[in-house]
Amino acid sequence: MIRTKKIAILAIIAMVLTMMPAAMFAADSDRLAGANRISTAIAIADAGWETADAVVLAPADQDNLVDALAAAPLAGQEDAPILLTYKGALSADVQDKIEALGATTVYVVGAISADVLAAVDAIDGVTAVQLSGANRWATADAINAELDSPAGTFVVGYDAIADALSVASYAAANGFAIVLSKADGTVDESKLVGDVTYLVGGTAVVKDYEGATRLSGANRFATNAAVAEGLSFEYDDVYVANGVSLVDALAVAPLAAKANAFVLLASTSDVESIDGVTAATNVIAVGGTSVVPASVVADVYDAGGEFAVESAEASNLIQVVLELSNDNYYDEDELKDEDNYEFEGEVGNKTGVEILVDEVVVDGTTVTLNLDEAVDNQTVGELVIDKKVTGTEVVFEDIEFFDKDIPTIESVKVIGEDLVKVTFSEPINFYADGDKKSDATAPAVLAALPALEDEFDFELDSKSYSVDVLGPTENDTEVNIVVYGSFKEGELTVEVDNGLEDYAGFNVTAKTFTMDVVEDVDAPEANGYKDAERDEVTLIFNEAVKLTSDAEKEDFYHTNSNDHVNDLTDVTFDDNEVTMVFDQELPEGTAYVYIKSGAIEDYWGNENSTVKVKVQVDVDETAPTIEEVEFDGDDIVITFSEELDSDSAADEDNYVVLNATDSDDEVNIRSAVYTKNSDDEGVVTLKLRDPADDLDEGDTYEISIVDVEDLAGNEVEDYSIELEYTDQNEPTLRGVYVDLSDAAKDEYVIYAEFNEALTDEGAYAADDLYKYELIINSGATQEEYNLGEAADDDDDNIDVEIELADSNKTVKITVDTAEFAIAGGSDDTIDNGDSVLTVGRVADTDDNYTAFATSKPIKDLEERSIGFAEVKATAKDTIEVKFNGNLDDYEIEDFYVSLGTLSTTTTLDIESIDVVDADEIIVYMDDKLPADTTNYWLNTISSGVETENAFGAKIATNATMEIEDEIVPAVAELDNEDTDETYSWNRVTTHENIGSEDDVQTVYAAYDGTTTSTITIVFNEALVAGYINGNLSLVELNGDDSDLVVTDVQLTSADTIEITVTGEVLRGDDITIEVVQDTNGNRAYDIDLNVEYAIQ
Repeated sequence: MIRTKKIAILAIIAMVLTMMPAAMFAADSDRLAGANRISTAIAIADAGWETADAVVLAPADQDNLVDALAAAPLAGQEDAPILLTYKGALSADVQDKIEALGATTVYVVGAISADVLAAVDAIDGVTAVQLSGANRWATADAINAELDSPAGTFVVGYDAIADALSVASYAAANGFAIVLSKADGTVDESKLVGDVTYLVGGTAVVKDYEGATRLSGANRFATNAAVAEGLSFEYDDVYVANGVSLVDALAVAPLAAKANAFVLLASTSDVESIDGVTAATNVIAVGGTSVVPASVVADVYDAGGEFAVESAEASNLIQVVLELSNDNYYDEDELKDEDNYEFEGEVGNKTGVEILVDEVVVDGTTVTLNLDEAVDNQTVGELVIDKKVTGTEVVFEDIEFFDKDIPTIESVKVIGEDLVKVTFSEPINFYADGDKKSDATAPAVLAALPALEDEFDFELDSKSYSVDVLGPTENDTEVNIVVYGSFKEGELTVEVDNGLEDYAGFNVTAKTFTMDVVEDVDAPEANGYKDAERDEVTLIFNEAVKLTSDAEKEDFYHTNSNDHVNDLTDVTFDDNEVTMVFDQELPEGTAYVYIKSGAIEDYWGNENSTVKVKVQVDVDETAPTIEEVEFDGDDIVITFSEELDSDSAADEDNYVVLNATDSDDEVNIRSAVYTKNSDDEGVVTLKLRDPADDLDEGDTYEISIVDVEDLAGNEVEDYSIELEYTDQNEPTLRGVYVDLSDAAKDEYVIYAEFNEALTDEGAYAADDLYKYELIINSGATQEEYNLGEAADDDDDNIDVEIELADSNKTVKITVDTAEFAIAGGSDDTIDNGDSVLTVGRVADTDDNYTAFATSKPIKDLEERSIGFAEVKATAKDTIEVKFNGNLDDYEIEDFYVSLGTLSTTTTLDIESIDVVDADEIIVYMDDKLPADTTNYWLNTISSGVETENAFGAKIATNATMEIEDEIVPAVAELDNEDTDETYSWNRVTTHENIGSEDDVQTVYAAYDGTTTSTITIVFNEALVAGYINGNLSLVELNGDDSDLVVTDVQLTSADTIEITVTGEVLRGDDITIEVVQDTNGNRAYDIDLNVEYAIQ
């Protein structure tokens, strides 16, 4: 049933805590502020950067703020924060921040003094790059010279600081340069770069320039609002800065650019209304309350107005129309998402039927919900709108469906040489009785509907045209009709009969139309686009179009000709709209989409010229969420809200499963399998390594999920859930074997081998003889015996006994009889392959029972040999082994480990064996394995094995399997060391055996006596360089209290990491390595080490 609550119309405005260290916040959680402009810029940097290779340093002096007009694009390109310092002296807090960020390049902009430049350059590991000129124009030129291939140019007035900062975040996000006009407002054409030019501000500050687009208003605040309207921003966040002092707007620009967010300029008493703000927008003030008062922040929301769904009414039996309070204060994506609506109505006299919303159409303040099937006339329905739309869940009860209107024909138009469009006043039922729209043949343009063809007649100059195909469009309010032949110019008569019905069963009023046919000779043209996403975009043409017969997949592409659609089926047409789906993603921000000439045509046969459309691709900043976690048998299935990056989704290290009932024991995950479901949701299935052993009926398991990313790289928030496990897997009969060793005494022992322990209690007890049917095929005869009945019948000369063995995984049935012939050849015996044991429904110890009776042919026990199913080393002295059958008695002498399969040249001694289960053991080694177990094998001896199960089936001789490496890499350890001496003295001068210290980790360091140290760490096996080389965040030295700065990390040989450090490393210094991975994919995390030896 649909959940019901009271209708709540007003939107809830959510203020989200900006993620910064607490010390950097002002009192308000929606504010980035410090004690002054310098500390506010530092607070902004704290919010956006933990580390940064580059920093832009601009003058904090108000008179010199103009020097930094062009700085934001450079900051965006370099992913750099903008910090401020007064031009005469370097702020100590700014110096500390540069060092804390680990910056190696600082761009010093504008009028900052030579003393400050020198002080920056003197910071360890930092190179100061001066970007300044003789005047503001020269300074801007110097900054723009650092930009790599700008996409376009913003031209601002030479002293229009506010206008420059209005576009700064967009320029930083999308790679635009900011150029200053001349003092007279004219534009220096030589400075314009990229494909597009915007003029920012009025003609008094920037003169007109041919081909450029102007963004302007009556004043700086109106121009700021015009920028919001004229450019494409994301409105999950909006930053509000003072439009008079402006300095905070400069500093926040590169932070806003990270989310393509808008920086709204305000006075201390007023703020402009901008359309993008919705109830879900996070409004973040920049600067203290003296420059951006709380009342101004509140006005940002109030300017947009409250948003509500004011009414919901049925316009017919298959559409519900919503009226909104306004058309500029909602999230259109959420409004158009069909999954945000739940509807129940009466269908076929059955109440409470859940009906899907098939499509949502938004037109200003009117939203039409098109249902998947019609509701019964003169009934009521209930609609629930998810809180994602308005901020709170909205419920409309008792929506009345009462259709008494006769459908009419609104218009008839010729849109092609053989195509006519008919428009109706309401949806027409083109489907078979009882069909849902989603069940019927897809009603795409030109889909055939022959049953209705006779409802239309066409005549032109005494020539009749019969209908070829019909295609409903626009949610069945239109139909496109293709005729046989082609229209010529003249007067066309169209007659529509009354056989068409609406969803209430009312017939269309018959009508005749006449119109002039005039041939269209113009090629179709693209005049816009919509729904530009990373993997698809829809181009809008000035008329209906279709593929040409010569079209190829290479004709539809973005960015460059290699980024074409994968197949022509990825190009779909809906009247005048062409949607292309790409495997290679479009770039975020500005992108270009192309259709080669001759790939599409209108319905008059006019082919297109080359189409090139500039689109703005929405930047996905929304992290995936977890929709559902559940057990599916022994698997754990996790459903996410969207498609995922397959590498992170399939990384089993991103998931942890703990038995919360049993001391938080960790459950080993064998694999994480990623797929996508029909709703484009990512689905991860966790397959456990040993569910039979690790999952216990009724226990609670904690599943934790981290570091999983969507296609845009947004990371899921750390997630944890507890689930109770209920075993749902039925037991499986592996095989049936007969021991004929006492057949001469008329005794047969039959073994039925299962994959898990069976119950001996209740209706599905496995030791119930009545559940077993024995079918003996001896040549041409067949005898059937129910073993329970045979045991009870004293006159049949058959005695039967039953018991459970192998920890209840094997059923042992002993039959004492002369009825089963074994003489006369193999065709006459119980083990001839034709005789069968049928097992009725039995249950495991978790009360899961077999769905049906199961039969298996009876084989001779001597044919049964058991081998390895899985062999893996989890430590140098530990091998976990699984077999493909049950075993009961293990002999250690039957097993050995060798270098090379079945080799006896190099072997390792086994110390002991622990039995885990009937088909699983742990082998403990006396001689340790190497860290990389490649070409090391577990074998059985060539003859005389004694390891067997309860019914005498032995392990195979010469069984062999390579040992899978699951040993995590570790730091190599040395014995007989003297760590009071340097590592080189131990290893080189005296070679070895010079001390009494054992198990010393190979971690040593050298210092050059001036500024640089190197730390060397040797591991016990080869590592993967991709995790290491250049990854400065891999290493932490002395926790958070270190003056040491890591400047490089490299894998200098297969097993050796070298860390370059600015500062003097001392013996005993702490080192933490975040993660390393060996060549077999095993990872070690959070490795804590110390420098062990005296410093070289």
